[in-house]
Amino acid sequence: MNKYPIYKAKYPIKIKNNMLTDICFYSALTKREINDLFSLYTSKNTQMLYTLKTSLSDEKIIDYLSDKEVETLYKEILSISIPTKEQLDTFKSVFTLSNDENLQSETWSCDVCKERGLQESRACGFITEEKRDKGFKIYAGGEIHMICPIYKIMKYSDLMNAGYEAYKYYRKGLMPEFGGSYDQTMWFLELSILLDNLIKKAQADAMKKD
Repeated sequence: MNKYPIYKAKYPIKIKNNMLTDICFYSALTKREINDLFSLYTSKNTQMLYTLKTSLSDEKIIDYLSDKEVETLYKEILSISIPTKEQLDTFKSVFTLSNDENLQSETWSCDVCKERGLQESRACGFITEEKRDKGFKIYAGGEIHMICPIYKIMKYSDLMNAGYEAYKYYRKGLMPEFGGSYDQTMWFLELSILLDNLIKKAQADAMKKD
């Protein structure tokens, strides 16, 4: 399952129903659907159920859920449909790290570290904590890191790839889904706009240095 849905593909979700757990599939919600749900959330009316149903592949299952279960389903779908502030901050941090000049040298390659036996002295995140040098410290990407910063870049590679995939459409003025911006997922909109701003800032900073 793609944790960062920039497309409206189907994603599995577990729903408890009469002491049983069913696996249902839903589409990542669009900006329009999210706005509708926010406006209907407190009313608990049939419109809210209908809005949820449109994102579910098995619409019948929601008819058997209590209001509490619908609320839980609503929150679970939103948790995957909208990027959190923490996730966006992580994206920004990893982007900055990836463009840090101090890490561009091939000596910061994982393969080089393994070949030269530097994993322990550089507190590699891929080895156990007991083996890492507790005194390791490096300033990169505007932050102080107590483990090798390359580990963070590798750890969130899926998130970064989703951002660049979204930006590929955004830069060409295209949308991954039919319609306007309100018919796109929040993941597509927020990642592409964030990456666009980060790239523009990096370019402006580079021009100042020149």
